[in-house]
Amino acid sequence: LVLMTFGAWLIYRNTWRWLLVGLAGVVFLNGALHLVFSILTWSYSPGLISGVLCWIPLGIVITYRQWHLATRRSFAIGLGIALGLHA
Repeated sequence: LVLMTFGAWLIYRNTWRWLLVGLAGVVFLNGALHLVFSILTWSYSPGLISGVLCWIPLGIVITYRQWHLATRRSFAIGLGIALGLHA
């Protein structure tokens, strides 16, 4: 978590917004998939609680903020990276 936070700060400072959007998408999708698969299997999956309480909100906040700050091209590239990493 500390390294991911530090990496996000470095990305933000260097204006690599596309990578920040990608990181936000990855953490959101990770938390969301833990939730979805726990509901589908009616079982607890490790990472469910941290996904719901930490990663989903973090992903939403960063994505929303970057929607207003990043260029549309950077935002689209970042979302593509997030989806590609989870594919």
